[in-house]
Amino acid sequence: MAIASGMPVPPVYVIPEESINAFAAGYQQEDAIVAVSEGCMKYLTRDELQGVVAHEFSHILNGDMKQNIRILGIIFGILALGQIGMMLMRARSSNSKDSGGIVLLGVGLFAIGFGGVFFGRLIQAAISRQREFLADASAVQFTRNPDGITGALKKIGGIPDHSTINAAEAGEISHMFFSDAFIGNRLSDIFATHPPLADRIRRLDPDFDGTYPYVRPVAQASEEKQARSANRLATMIPALDPAAMVVAADATVYPLADVQPEEAATQVGNVTERELGYAHELIESIPLGLREAAQQAYTARAVVYCLLLDHDQGIRDRQLLQLASQANSRDHYETLRLSDTVRELPDACRLPLIDLTIPALLEMSPGQYETFRQQVEGLIQADGQLSLFEYTLHTVVLHHLDATLRPKKRVRPRNNPDLNRTNMSRVLSLLAKEGSAKPAAVQHAYEASMRRFVGPTGTIPPAPATTLTEFDAALQSLALCSLKIEREVMIACATCVMDDRKVTIREAELLRAIGAVIGCPKPALILD
Repeated sequence: MAIASGMPVPPVYVIPEESINAFAAGYQQEDAIVAVSEGCMKYLTRDELQGVVAHEFSHILNGDMKQNIRILGIIFGILALGQIGMMLMRARSSNSKDSGGIVLLGVGLFAIGFGGVFFGRLIQAAISRQREFLADASAVQFTRNPDGITGALKKIGGIPDHSTINAAEAGEISHMFFSDAFIGNRLSDIFATHPPLADRIRRLDPDFDGTYPYVRPVAQASEEKQARSANRLATMIPALDPAAMVVAADATVYPLADVQPEEAATQVGNVTERELGYAHELIESIPLGLREAAQQAYTARAVVYCLLLDHDQGIRDRQLLQLASQANSRDHYETLRLSDTVRELPDACRLPLIDLTIPALLEMSPGQYETFRQQVEGLIQADGQLSLFEYTLHTVVLHHLDATLRPKKRVRPRNNPDLNRTNMSRVLSLLAKEGSAKPAAVQHAYEASMRRFVGPTGTIPPAPATTLTEFDAALQSLALCSLKIEREVMIACATCVMDDRKVTIREAELLRAIGAVIGCPKPALILD
């Protein structure tokens, strides 16, 4: 799901509860996590579990997590007024006149606070219910399998504990769960954060008669069931040409499908069947040993180091010597062990492999992360040059790890049209040059994409000669703009890449780096 969405795999946690439930948490994509209960793994089939995970990914991609946290903050602020009012109502003073005034002030704050909480909860519940319907529909869209999430919802109704989470605070964040986790008797369903279970099911299965199945633990799938699942998947997903997976980094890949730049650039939160199929093929193209290595902290670091090893044997030897002297001895050993396998990896699989390492890398301590960061930068600087892939890896990996392991104060969006135009010209200038070696084609792509950014009457500055360092500085500045400007940035970049109706691995990787910096996950450009 993450690779199809164009974002690193989020850390996954298990809730020690027998009921069926899950939630997504975090403030932005970089610090997002997904948690599922033990009951999900015990009672749900693989398709049903994928439907639940797809539901949670909808919350991540549609920004519901940030909205939920903001609503919690607002309601808590109103509740605090009521609590202050209650304290003042109990206050006493030696002056009876003062006491009366304090008590009246307390009554007023109490009424405002708890009245506000009442209506705030109503608003919270109404918004949450609609977002749950959207996430259910998105799960069907993402997986192209309505039986998955529908089956999970039916099983929730068929087990005694349903979706209850046995924690004292569960009711406070019930709206963040896959299904209602509230404990206790509710005075009225008007405060329910989730639609009635039967209503959710009927939205997906109009023939549902209200009868829930008898739920038993799901045994491990047999080889016969796996074969049937694979055959069904093959009929759902168009086959991809294997040649698309084995191309040189600077080679031209297949012509793009008939997709407009705005459509290609605004697919955030809209994972299609083709993106899911493409992600499936990419993962299958990665050797099993590398996929397993990407899931452990030590070997995940080694995977990243291997991706940065140079093809030139002399430079490669210097890099390995640096690791031997500065990195953990186990990191060095694992890098040597995995290096040949990583070297044979198709170029199109490099970024998906990086995405798979993110959860394991997030398990590092701050001290381990600083050492890892230094090693990554040292390996990149070993030849005195910064390649496009090195920049992309550095941006995607460290940008997401920094959000958790090196958090910074958030900066308010800014809008300076002249500065934005200058920065955009630098970004598009380099992006256009990566798309073609022909000066005329480069100029056409640059002008078309700049025209899309500045509008029909705006002035297009001449294309500047841009280094990767200048490109990065311009991109970091654009990342501070409003969401509206960031959307225009992605559309302009997609216009540039798609100008010749072709895309190279280098362009695709650079577009992914742009999306990572400005916080816009970019699903892969699917090739015909």
